[in-house]
Amino acid sequence: MLSTLLYIQARNDDQLSVRRSRSLAILLLILIAISIPFALLDPLVSGNFYGLIINGVAILLFVGIYLINRSGRLALAMSLLLAGFLLIPLGGTVLTRTPFPQIFFPCLIVVISAAFGRPRAPLIWAAVASFIPFMINLLLYGSVLPPTGPIILPDGVSTLPILGLEIVAISLYWMLAAISWLSGNQLDMIIRENRASTQVALTATEALVIQQVDLASRNAQLLQVRQELEQLVAALAVPVVPVADGIGLLPLVGAFDTQRMAAVEHQALMIVSEQRMRALVIDLSGAAGMQEAAIGGLVRLCAALRLLGVTPVLAGLGPQGALLLSSSDHALPRTVATVQDALAMLRL
Repeated sequence: MLSTLLYIQARNDDQLSVRRSRSLAILLLILIAISIPFALLDPLVSGNFYGLIINGVAILLFVGIYLINRSGRLALAMSLLLAGFLLIPLGGTVLTRTPFPQIFFPCLIVVISAAFGRPRAPLIWAAVASFIPFMINLLLYGSVLPPTGPIILPDGVSTLPILGLEIVAISLYWMLAAISWLSGNQLDMIIRENRASTQVALTATEALVIQQVDLASRNAQLLQVRQELEQLVAALAVPVVPVADGIGLLPLVGAFDTQRMAAVEHQALMIVSEQRMRALVIDLSGAAGMQEAAIGGLVRLCAALRLLGVTPVLAGLGPQGALLLSSSDHALPRTVATVQDALAMLRL
């Protein structure tokens, strides 16, 4: 039910205006709810129908403004509401022939303008409302100044004269306007600072997004370069070089673990088979610290070469490799001291 009453037909994507329209709708519903019992009870209290008429006109005004506000025309609704609060005291004064309590109602103009307008709006409307008591005097007494005598209550007690009460009312307008202007100005300053902070955050976010896109592009380029390097390393990891008719040279450089030795076995066998070599010289002079796993892979490679009809020859085997190889249970390949010795032997 409440969501239906507070529904606002948005005319644009400005959510701040929609929220302000919903707040105005709540205010108008409260004013309608307050005016209805006043309209019904006033004839019983005052003995006349003036209050009923005034409150009835106010209710019709509030309902019309409520419907305009629901259509999304916040500015028009606000203008009509403020104008209504200016005219209703004048109409009530003419009807009741008394300035009271009409001169105090313009306080609502200042408060409403502060709630829905700019920070300086309460000051502007306080200046406008300040003319209302003098207009009432003109309507009632034919002069901008009221009678100077004090007001005598039924019990004989005298109060301030009408002019004094009007000055009190005008003072209330300006006190409310000053307080509203001060609080509204501070709130507006906070909103501007928040908007500036939000803009800085959005700018930083956009810059971060650009950096992320740039980093993603660089990462893609680096990944491509890495793949190319890995392919190059894979191609150079087993450089079987033809050195003579049907004879190839496989120089093994650096340390060898199980994974690298498996790659050497696979690539060497594939190259030797494709190029139909009859012998392969495996140069171990550049291999660092041959481990047992690497020696096992080396023995398997030599065995596989024999099965392909290729003669394997080990050259440059170090002391540690020789010890590990001698303790192997597999058939030992032919070994020589240097690559030159291997080539000389194979050419015989």
